[in-house]
Amino acid sequence: MSERNTTSNGIASHDKISTNGHNDDIVSTNSDNPPIQALHKDSISDQADENSDIIDSTKSLRCGYLQFRPDFLQTFNTSKWLLLILCFYSVTMSMQIIGFRGVVIPQVEKRFNMTSAYIGSIMSTVDISGGICGVWLAYCVGQQNKGKWVGYGVVITALGSLIFIIPHFVAGPYYYGYNAITQNSTAADLCSFNSSGYNTSAADCTSLSDSGNSWIYPTLFVVGLIFTGVGASIQYNAGISYLDENVSPRASPLYIGIYHTMGIVGPSLGYVFGGVFSNVFIDWPASPKDLTPDDPRWIGAWWLGYLICGLFSLVSAIFIIGFPYRLPSYEKSKQKRQALATKTSKAPTVKDDSSQLTAFLKSFYCIISNRIFLLAAVGLTIDQIPVIGLATFLPKFIQSQSGFSLLVSTTIGGAGVVISAAIGQILGGYMMKRWNLIGSQISRYCFYVCIVNVLFSFVLLIHCNSPVIAGINAKYPSYHLATKQIVAQRNSPLANVTMLAICHQNCACNANVFKPVCGADKLSYISPCLAGCRGSSELHLAYSNCSCVNAFVEQTAKAGLCPMDACPALSLPDNQTAFGMGIEGLIFRIGGGLLGPLIFGFLMDNSCTFWKEDCGKKQFCWQYDNAKLSLYTFLAVVLVKGLKLVVYGFLWYYHRRQDMHDVNQETESKDIKDSSIPAARKDKKYNQDERKDRFTVISHETQV
Repeated sequence: MSERNTTSNGIASHDKISTNGHNDDIVSTNSDNPPIQALHKDSISDQADENSDIIDSTKSLRCGYLQFRPDFLQTFNTSKWLLLILCFYSVTMSMQIIGFRGVVIPQVEKRFNMTSAYIGSIMSTVDISGGICGVWLAYCVGQQNKGKWVGYGVVITALGSLIFIIPHFVAGPYYYGYNAITQNSTAADLCSFNSSGYNTSAADCTSLSDSGNSWIYPTLFVVGLIFTGVGASIQYNAGISYLDENVSPRASPLYIGIYHTMGIVGPSLGYVFGGVFSNVFIDWPASPKDLTPDDPRWIGAWWLGYLICGLFSLVSAIFIIGFPYRLPSYEKSKQKRQALATKTSKAPTVKDDSSQLTAFLKSFYCIISNRIFLLAAVGLTIDQIPVIGLATFLPKFIQSQSGFSLLVSTTIGGAGVVISAAIGQILGGYMMKRWNLIGSQISRYCFYVCIVNVLFSFVLLIHCNSPVIAGINAKYPSYHLATKQIVAQRNSPLANVTMLAICHQNCACNANVFKPVCGADKLSYISPCLAGCRGSSELHLAYSNCSCVNAFVEQTAKAGLCPMDACPALSLPDNQTAFGMGIEGLIFRIGGGLLGPLIFGFLMDNSCTFWKEDCGKKQFCWQYDNAKLSLYTFLAVVLVKGLKLVVYGFLWYYHRRQDMHDVNQETESKDIKDSSIPAARKDKKYNQDERKDRFTVISHETQV
């Protein structure tokens, strides 16, 4: 009591009370004690801060932009709307990256004079950039606002699509004549007595090589694909994580399954719409009168699909950016996850960039040193080589084998991709559930499935006959005294052709013109000129006075190749979990994404029987040998599948060893534990332990 009085007196003796009428204004002269006013203000400030935190926390759960978060926008602030928007992005992204790729390749080859191997290496850029970026993002994006990161990824992908089509607008109009320099095609179509012809001069070749345009188009393609790959990687990694954490554990597999299904629908739509756009002339809205989609020189509006998807994605990115850091359902979903989890493992807290890099490298080393994981990733990588390679050139392969238009070929390819992918996923999931596969059983399953896969590869040996074209794979008719095929001379800057057929020996033709015509004798010719035709209709669709056509029939020809015989058959080929999947994506996207297009592009080039050449340089292939193309594709697929079979064999072996090691360790620990349990309790626990052992998951990697 005395202490309190003393203290009160002490305070009173050192305080001066103002007499200005404001009794609450107390000024303290004691530096050791805080003023009452300050305490009062601090209390109000703390309460205000607490209220502002509550307001900010509430605002962070509301859908909107900056301070604009009205109530009507909260209608969209649900996991269902999030799924709908992410599915839209998944469709557009997979259309651009997978669907359009196979359709635009044969058209870009012709437009910009590229070989299949060259354009294949360019297209692999999207997988390389996405794979490298995906590893870091899978590790770092976890603590960021994933909704905004998805929006950033969509914007980057859209910009990549728009950059990718810049070469179309820079290159100018498409001239489909044989000489892109002189831009003269009409005269070169017919047989002419002008001995000089319309050949490109050495000076023109020098001018063309010095123009400096040869590197601009590939560079723009590569830059656009890098943007697309990086943006798609951001969109994919952040999108799945954002969706998963904002729905309940029970609903998460369904939501993510729907999201992945849209990733399968996208390529099929890309094939279909890409095929539709291939029937639109490249310089749309202009349309030539003397060129049809069936003409080999036709190039469709390959750029139109990228333009539409890019603009739609760019505009629609505003929707996902408006989503909050976490949806209102986050806390409820988090509680359910914590209730279901038997144990939790959190990534180490990162304080600065250096510690983050160190942790990243340690985690990377830990994952790649896992032998089972590495073998599984290598097996998947090898499998991706023929998958990506065939997907890249599938429409071109079908078109060459069947003679169908690009529209029909892309439709068949799209249907084949969707049906085979759907059957594979459904059947694989059913087998896993039906047989309750765990641990090394999964590796054994992959090994046996790979054997079946190799056996099915033999259908690639079934092929259609190549078109019979005089001067390429058939001799000129003997009744014209021409028993030798056209052979190319390489003693000049031009890839000119020596005319050894008497029927057109007086014509000034150039074999680089590929405008095939079908003679009345049912034999195809490289061009009207090489068929000896001297007259044509107004639209150059019918030709007359063709000296090389059999003299015993009407010496006429019509535009296009002669119809081929019916094809006998045409067969189409078919923790650290997030970080680990990112590394797996790096391995198979770089390995499969790079090697697949390169290898199969190389095989396409080596199956070519007639090249477009200019200034002594091969540019793109006009005609393929279907038998060689089928054989080379079969050999490549079988070799790759055989290598994958060996890898899965090692995976099965090491996986089984690890299972046995884990079983032995578990048995030893159980024996030690049982030795301390009375005999009466052992019999009681035996049946329970035996049942538990049956459902013990031994494997560290079940995602093979």
